Amino acid sequence: MPTLNYITFDFETVENIINEGNIIAQLEPLSVASAATIKDQITTQYFDLHDGTDFIEQWISQLFEVAIKVNEANQQNIPEVQINDKNQHQHGVQPYKPQVSVIGFNSKKFDMNLLLKHLIKNKTKIQYMGSTTQAKQTVVSHQDYDFDLRFIDILSFIPPNNTLKQFVEKFGTKGIKLTKGIFPCGSFNYDNFKLVLGLTTPFTKDDFYDKLNNKNISNEDYEQYCNDFTSSQPNGSVNFADRWEYLKHYNIRDVT
Repeated sequence: MPTLNYITFDFETVENIINEGNIIAQLEPLSVASAATIKDQITTQYFDLHDGTDFIEQWISQLFEVAIKVNEANQQNIPEVQINDKNQHQHGVQPYKPQVSVIGFNSKKFDMNLLLKHLIKNKTKIQYMGSTTQAKQTVVSHQDYDFDLRFIDILSFIPPNNTLKQFVEKFGTKGIKLTKGIFPCGSFNYDNFKLVLGLTTPFTKDDFYDKLNNKNISNEDYEQYCNDFTSSQPNGSVNFADRWEYLKHYNIRDVT
């Protein structure tokens, strides 16, 4: 059931080349961002490998804490109903436990499979719906919280073959068109990401070349990216001290 208040999330990944000869690589988590929408106000969280190899666990801990406020806001919109606990137990009815929606875009193919091993802890219980490769819905219960987290993929609710770019261009907020940023995740790998992301200069246009689809971004898009990267604040400080900062901007932009 959709709620007025919810959380969105998105992972960014980096290729870890296992066997260069056979071009075998696997995707490793690089960063994660989430945004909680509470009464039309948005708060964001962001973690990446800068925060340590356990950055996903750090994010999950914060996710539950933020979800407390999301759940409280949702409960304010539900009419209060008195239930006789005695009769409830006699008929084997479990007490109602609210759910906080945590929404991803195309998350059922990769993000949820990545998350599951981090969600399985001593105090959690997982209810998984879907195949071994695609999660339709994952409900996470935690002993310390009186609500569940319900992870769902927004693709389950919109027409097939929609990309994130198409989705954000079509669905705006209060008449404002949303836009998706650009980031050349394919221009570095797990062996050199620290060096590449630590640079203070913008990526070159060649860095955005998509080898898989044999195409590159337009000159207009690249110029917009460079303007974003190098523009300054009114106080004279630059928008992004390095590429790590731009990654944070890009990842958060995907969820807000």
